[in-house]
Formats: sequence, C-alpha cells, structure tokens
Amino acid sequence: MADETPNRAHPADRIEAIVRSDGSVAPALGEPLVPVPAELVELAQGLLYERCLHVGFVWSTSLAREHWQVDLIREMLPDGPACRVHAWRLRELAYGLSPRELDIVTLIAAGCSNRDIAEGLVLSLRTVTTHVTNLMRKLGATNRAQVGATAYNQSLLRFPLPVEDIGALPLTLARIAASKGRRRDDGLLSPRTPVQSPLTIGALIPRAGRAADDGNAMLRGALLAVEQINARGGIRGRSLNLLPVGVDIDDERSLRGGLDRLIRRGVEAVTSGYFAHQLVAIDRSGVEGIPFLHSSASAATERFVSADRDRYRGVFQFCPPDADYAPGFVKHATDLRAAGLWRPGSPRLMVVQQSDWAIVDFGVLPAQRLGERHGWEVETVSVADGRTGSPSNWSDAAVEAARRRPAAVMLASYFVEDHAAFMAEFLRRGADALVHAVYAPSIPEFKHRLGDGAEGIIWATTTGTYSDRVGARFVEQYRRRFGVEPGRSHAGLSFDRVEVLAQAWGQSDPSDFDAVAARLLETRHRGVNGPYSFETPGGGTLGLGSTSEDPSLAQAHTVFQIQDGQDVLIHPRIYAAGRFRAPPWTR
Repeated sequence: MADETPNRAHPADRIEAIVRSDGSVAPALGEPLVPVPAELVELAQGLLYERCLHVGFVWSTSLAREHWQVDLIREMLPDGPACRVHAWRLRELAYGLSPRELDIVTLIAAGCSNRDIAEGLVLSLRTVTTHVTNLMRKLGATNRAQVGATAYNQSLLRFPLPVEDIGALPLTLARIAASKGRRRDDGLLSPRTPVQSPLTIGALIPRAGRAADDGNAMLRGALLAVEQINARGGIRGRSLNLLPVGVDIDDERSLRGGLDRLIRRGVEAVTSGYFAHQLVAIDRSGVEGIPFLHSSASAATERFVSADRDRYRGVFQFCPPDADYAPGFVKHATDLRAAGLWRPGSPRLMVVQQSDWAIVDFGVLPAQRLGERHGWEVETVSVADGRTGSPSNWSDAAVEAARRRPAAVMLASYFVEDHAAFMAEFLRRGADALVHAVYAPSIPEFKHRLGDGAEGIIWATTTGTYSDRVGARFVEQYRRRFGVEPGRSHAGLSFDRVEVLAQAWGQSDPSDFDAVAARLLETRHRGVNGPYSFETPGGGTLGLGSTSEDPSLAQAHTVFQIQDGQDVLIHPRIYAAGRFRAPPWTR
C-alpha cells in the first residue's frame, strides 16, 4: 500500500517496488514490503500514463529535508505495464551541491536562462549568476550546456520541480509530474488477457561512486535496445524487461548485494559493467549457472574463466582485454613517428597507471618488450600502490611525469577524475609530451570536466563505437531518444549486448541457461561497437590485431583524438574518420 504521509521520515533506506497504473503497489520479487510514499506512487502512474520508459531524479521531501535518488522504469508484466520504483536515501547530494544549487541545475537542464531562473525562484540576477559560477566549478563544466548535460546524464533533476509552471519545462520529468496520479486504461492489458511472461535482463550498473556518469550511458544504451526489440515484437512474442540495480563500482558488498537481488528476482540473464570485484560476481553467477555478460575488459577475468570454463560456461566478456592498452600505445607512437606526423623529443615513453584494482593489467611488460624492438624506453609510474616514493595521487604523478620529460605519456585509468587531476598539473608545468589516455574520454563527462584542456588528447578503448554508418545511426537514435550524447564506448556496448542476448534467446529456451550459453558461444554479430564473436578461451571477444586478423570477427582497438571538441576516430586506418593533429600544447 502507498504511504499516505509521504513527508515523514521513511523507515527504510531503500525502496524496491512495483506500481501499476491503478496505483496499487506490490513488493519487487525477493524484496521486503516497505511503504512507498504516495508522491512516488503518483509519479509512477504519471510515467505509465505518458508511456515513458525511464526517468531519474532526486526526490526531496518537504518536512524531513531528506533527499532520495529515484529511478522509475517501465516494465511489462503478465497483467500489463507497470512501473518499477528503485530509490535510495542520499547522505549528501552529488558534487556537494546544496538544495538551492539543485534547483538551479534543474532549471538549467530545462533550458532556462539566468533571468528566467531569477524570476522563477524570486532571486536577484546577481545571486543566480553566482550560483551558476559555483555550479560550473563543482561540476567541472566550462559552460551552461555542460552543466545541463551533466544534470541530465547523472539524474541531478529535483522533484518537486522548483517552479510552479511545470508544464512549461521541456523535461520528461515535467511531463510525468503534470500527469502524476492519472490512470491510462486505453491499450492496457487486463489481468484476463492471456500473455506470455516477459524476459527480464538484470543489469548491474555503476550508479554510486566513480563512473556514475558512465553508468547512465550503460543504462540508456540497454534501454534503447530493449525498446527497439519490443517495438519489433519482442522475442517470439515475449517482451523484454530491463531491471537495473545501482552498485558502487569499488564496493564488494554493494556488488554482492546487487547480484543477490537480481538472482532473487528470477532474471533470465545478468549484464554487468566494470567493477573492482568482478571476479566475485563471476563466481556467483557460475554457481547459479545464469548467463553473465560483462564488460570488464580484463585479461585477469578471462584467465579466471578459462581455468574452469565448464563452471563458467555462461560467462562472456563483451570486449577485448585491457592487456592490449600499453602495447597499443607503443604501436601508435611508433606509427606516428614512422609516418613523420610526430617528432618525439626523446626515446622515452611513460605509462602512468592506476594500481587499486587487482583485476587490471594494462599489458606493461609486453609493451616494454615491444618498445625495445622499436627503440623506445617504456617507463612506468604506479599511482597509490603503497610503495615508498610512489605518487599518492594523480596530481603528484603529473609532477613526476613532467620531471622525467617523456616523449609521450599514457594515462592508464578508467576514471575521469584521475585524468582531470593529471592534466591540470601536467599542463600547468608546461609539459609538451603527447598524452594518450585510456578509456575515460569515452565518457561524456570527460570533456565537460576538462573543458579546453581536453583538446588534442589521444585516447584509446578496447571497445569503441565505430564512425561508420552502423555507429552513426546508433548515435542519432540515442541522441533523439534521450537528448544527450552517448559517448563512444559503453552506451554502444550495452546496446549491442542486449541485441546479442536477444538473438541467443530467439534461438533457444531462455530458461535453459546451458542452451543460451551454447548459442552465445556461436555468436556472429556486427554491432555499433564492431563485431562480436566469443572465441577466446575465457569467453571474451576477439581483438583485431591481437587475437585475430579478421575485421569481420574481431573488434578494433580504436584510437580517437579530441579535435575541435569532437572525438575523431584516427586508428585503425580502415575505420578512421580523420587524421592525427599535433596537440596545442606541443606546437
């Protein structure tokens, strides 16, 4: 039942419930029954009425002064559409925002000018300007558009909305709020209508801690695929549901709890982003036998799976491993030098790498051997590895890198904040080395955080969205559906992963996990991030140039450069959309 006193302190720190169009509430499978505040029930009804797929926001209670992060997600149940309410209490607002700043960032995301905000919130224009300046600093943005994009990407939208005329705001949340509590009876399936039960994909999404912005891209990419498959009629008449669970990327307990909730829910498969303790999730999925489709890009996870492939026969890694990164860095530096596009000032290359995840292996040793053959000295700096004399943070690592004066430096971290800290100090010291980053620039937040400092950075990913017609069509569909850019990696991968799973389900009984695993093993799929075929001993995709020379079967190790604020694919040549440019700080 709905809680009729929504503004009192809520007895739980987390809410997982199902709301139907008539306002009835049921616990999610495997979850305890907890009261759902009436306001969230009405918003869930509004989402169903407006036929929206998903909305995320911060719900602020009026009396208790509490803030909850809320996801409302449309699902298809046997008796018709319903809305899953997934909410958790926040100890503090993201980025250290104040409630007033949350109001303002919401209105910026809605396209309001400073004058509009001042009038709507009854503030002086000067006060609003000061707030906007502070917001840009806190969010690492260089303009209002970046503030709005970050707010939308990370669900930093406040409800209740901060102005009364909510219908005037061009936000999905405003549409839902305007229709809250309304019931749509047309086209809904009645309980007496025979229908096959939906197929549910459980998704472990990084929604807390580092990589939360990437988690939003993962969620949207998967939602887009689910929506398109359902529009095509589903899988043999069965619709797909996506059941996301937010997990802290560094917290083992959070990951265990998230996976346990999905297994109790009875999902037919689990998809997963990248997590520090991914081996824990892989092992648990092996015990259950459930298909587990992850994207850790880890040579260590592949070795773990290959050591007992029968036990982990349902585990598949949807990208080539991280061990390709450092050798790829050396190869690209060598190619630029050979082509005369770059004149290195020394024979020294440097890899600055994160050392806080046991499953990460950037391939430094093979890169050093490769470097010797091509006349390079490949040095390493490990950040926060606890050894005496090693840098304790990425700013200190930049100081050390500038002191050694390498010709090029590779930033081997998956996290935007590490890159931002390094680049700020590195450029401040007047360093002129090429910067070759790993993965993090694929996340839209990267350019927002670094601003003009991102221009000229080269970056690579073992799984990147191609710039061909297939990739361009996905980018346009994503942009049209969600109103934001998808980034160049995990949004596309998450879309592809649902499509690959749907193909396997279409050729087997989804409840027969072994049969599904067998079909996945036979996969030949060309997605927006390139080809998928799981032919490595550890159930990973083939990598072009490392485990296969066939571009129809293997994913390319894509190299981009940020040029005029855009990610331009510059390598490999067969997929390139542009050429290397000397970065501004090296000219």
